[in-house]
Amino acid sequence: MKNNKIFILSIITIIVVVTIAFFLFNLNTNKNNNVFKNQITYLDTQFIFDNHPAKKEAEKELNEYAKELQLELETEIQSIPKKEHQKLINEYQNKLSYREQTLIDQITEDIKTATYQVAQNQEVLVVLKDETILKGGYDITSLVLEKVKESYN
Repeated sequence: MKNNKIFILSIITIIVVVTIAFFLFNLNTNKNNNVFKNQITYLDTQFIFDNHPAKKEAEKELNEYAKELQLELETEIQSIPKKEHQKLINEYQNKLSYREQTLIDQITEDIKTATYQVAQNQEVLVVLKDETILKGGYDITSLVLEKVKESYN
């Protein structure tokens, strides 16, 4: 009877040890598996844009440029007839709009590049903008933002 108890305890101990080892092995291998592989993913482009490291610099540059243009406009407008004021104002607004769009395009291009890199590294099937998702998918916003910041530095 005593030998049976020892035998049963030994079997139970072996089963517990094997189960724990199997569980730990699966945890370690799951860390290396790519959870996004062949999955549909999405990202919040507005969040990434708002948190892009270059955004504050771009805003500062645009504000400084706007001040320069305003000073130029105020000087130049005094030397032309009133009927041409609106045309000159429109020209300066177009210059400012062009600079703004250029700065936005640079940041947007950074986000696109980082998205492609993350998608390729994670082997995702599809990346969509978050506003198109009703249900499901995996959010890769933080991975893309991390890649943007990494590329910026």
